[in-house]
Amino acid sequence: MLKYVAVIGSLLIVILLVGGSFRFLKGACSSDGLIKIQSVTEPNRTNNNSESAEASQQNTAPQGNEAKPTATFNLRVTESGEAQGKYYASESNRNDGEWVHKFVCDTKIGEFAIAAFTLFLVAFTALLWLSTHRLWKVTSETLKHAETSARHQLRAYVSLDTYDQQRKIVGEIGGCAFTPIWKNTGETPALDVEIWSLHEIVAVAKFHEPVFETGTPTTPPATMSKGLPVLGKGRFVPQTSLLDAHDGRCRIFFWAYAEYSDVIVRTERHVTEVCFELHVAKTDDGRELRFNLLVYGPQNRAT
Repeated sequence: MLKYVAVIGSLLIVILLVGGSFRFLKGACSSDGLIKIQSVTEPNRTNNNSESAEASQQNTAPQGNEAKPTATFNLRVTESGEAQGKYYASESNRNDGEWVHKFVCDTKIGEFAIAAFTLFLVAFTALLWLSTHRLWKVTSETLKHAETSARHQLRAYVSLDTYDQQRKIVGEIGGCAFTPIWKNTGETPALDVEIWSLHEIVAVAKFHEPVFETGTPTTPPATMSKGLPVLGKGRFVPQTSLLDAHDGRCRIFFWAYAEYSDVIVRTERHVTEVCFELHVAKTDDGRELRFNLLVYGPQNRAT
């Protein structure tokens, strides 16, 4: 709508400038300064009229003690009975209007109007380009934002849902297996999902911050559909280590790491990394152990 208003407004300005310039030039530059007056006198009274004209001219001559006239008017009667006259402005009036006449008739106000309109058109075009550039920039940024929002809404999100805890006996050693359960909470499948599941038991007497690194995935690459759980490799902790953790002689850490792609941008790899510390407590009767996993350390991120 705005572009149509701009075009129509420009056309109206052109029409008004051209029409006004033509009418002004026609009125200002077409007069020859000669005034013709139809006489009502009869042809046989030519001599009398000539005498009257000469007397009138003599009477209008300037006197020494009077103010100078601003103009003179000469009148004569032809043989055909027509009266012709010429108007002569004084030097001061002529100088006052001379520059206007030259500007209008010699310089041509029409050409000046065209030049002025050309400058206006250049300025208007520059403003239109600037507005169009800004609109294009806003549109481009809006499109990028829409694409980014669509990617965030439709991509896959692989996250650690929980740790499954199961009592087990390995050989003659009893203990508990902690198995990470992963889920894809996004809208599209996660592709080439690689999962690592590690844990470390650190003695309090020789404590150091745990540092986990990726090597060979503990779970083979797979595709994760939306909402379906995927089990990582379980980590077995002996009963003695669990009791030592309860008594404060050691600390137990679990690390889970997943790397995957999504169907929107397959070349980009996403990462989910979590690190927990296992806190061990006993029930009131002292017969059972209870476990609680709390987030620990800097190895926690998601991209």
